[in-house]
Amino acid sequence: MIPALRNAFIFACVFLFASSTFAQQPDPHTSPSAYAIWKQTLHSPSSASVMPAPPSSAARGGLLITYPGDGGWSVLDRNDDDFTGMLDLGFSYTLYGTTYNQVCVNNNGNVSFGPDDNSCYSSYDPEGFPSTDFVMVAPFWADVDTRCDACGLVYYKTITVDGTPAFVAHWEQVGFYSQHPELTNTFQVVIASAPVLLGDNNVCFGYGDMQWTTGDASDGDGGFGGFPAVVGANRGNGQDFFLYGSFDHEGVDYDGPSGAVDGVSHLDGQTICFNTAEGSGNVSPIASGFSNGEAFEINIGETWVQDFTFLSPEGDQTTTITVDAGGLANFSATAAAGNIAVATLTFQPDASQVGDHAVTLTATDDGSPALSTTVTIVLRVLDPTASEDDAQPDEASLAPAYPNPMRATTTLPFHLAVAGPVRLTVYDLLGHEVARLADAPMGAGDHTATWDGRDAVGHTLPGGLYLVRLDAGGRVTTQKLMRVR
Repeated sequence: MIPALRNAFIFACVFLFASSTFAQQPDPHTSPSAYAIWKQTLHSPSSASVMPAPPSSAARGGLLITYPGDGGWSVLDRNDDDFTGMLDLGFSYTLYGTTYNQVCVNNNGNVSFGPDDNSCYSSYDPEGFPSTDFVMVAPFWADVDTRCDACGLVYYKTITVDGTPAFVAHWEQVGFYSQHPELTNTFQVVIASAPVLLGDNNVCFGYGDMQWTTGDASDGDGGFGGFPAVVGANRGNGQDFFLYGSFDHEGVDYDGPSGAVDGVSHLDGQTICFNTAEGSGNVSPIASGFSNGEAFEINIGETWVQDFTFLSPEGDQTTTITVDAGGLANFSATAAAGNIAVATLTFQPDASQVGDHAVTLTATDDGSPALSTTVTIVLRVLDPTASEDDAQPDEASLAPAYPNPMRATTTLPFHLAVAGPVRLTVYDLLGHEVARLADAPMGAGDHTATWDGRDAVGHTLPGGLYLVRLDAGGRVTTQKLMRVR
């Protein structure tokens, strides 16, 4: 037989054998080799060689630990469905009553725990939580594939947070199966030996730019559809778990873990923290579609109406919302309680209200214990008739902090058009004041303040996003500040 024909014949026989033998997906747990062969018969590697554009700094805002940051990372070799093997943590991590001192970083968007490499996951088998099959903490459980040069990589290292041992696994611009680099995801998980992460938690998920949900072997088409990616944590007993949501399409829509499958861009820039150290207890309400410190621009005379939604991660809970606008004129608010709670804000500013106005929304669930989430937004009133030269000529202003992100200290420049009382404060993502940098009368002109990352009693705060707020001259100005450790 002609060699070329013989090779084609052999290839055809192998393909037909694989197709007939594995018409149904083999069980990845009982037949991992058969699963691997089945998966490879579905799709040939992508020939795409497009390098994704680096995400903007804004698109990386939810990451607690920057990459490459101060270095020290280990790297998982390029692979599909592989893992690091069990790594010694050097500390104990508690997952809903079970304590582990080893962790396995699995390529497919999750970490799992001891006692040995049999507890690593070498395949992608999407399943919602709770599950009796998987013991994992999953920032984005999906079919990651890093085999091509432009498909990103997975990194990990041991760190400390406020002097407490912790571990971070980071997926940097990773592609999806089979060898697709045209859409990539950036995300990470941090686990700590004690609840020292944002909001007294021991787990945080952080997200940069999230562009895909589904690999080709999971019934995906172009990175979407098919089996959704899962975000959460699972003890493996069918009872103790945390489910933030599942994602199978582009978009920012999100209606909670018990609602419909959601849009992956909802995760962009998000930081999601929770505590697995004391059982699978209550999780505080989650602000959906808006963030602490976000500003909304409104013209004089315009009637502005907008809904603000908080979600109860637990399906049997009811959340209520209170709104504090500090006596703001021409403003009203109504709130509807529920598992999905909604506050409707209405504002029709007049010419005397040009500038920034802070409005605080506090969402409280009826769990045991009841937990609250506080978010402050800014209503920024503009005068559309003002010329560029006349716009805000005599107002207090907060200039960009430098450096930002900050490691040890940062400088906060601000300007006062007139002398008067000044308050400069720092808030965490939950809306709690953590530091007050100025609270006294000051003269007109340029000023600076510094912050060393400590709270009011001198404790070093963990890395993450913070909000700096300047109250001066009858105006409120805010900006986001990233602290890295």
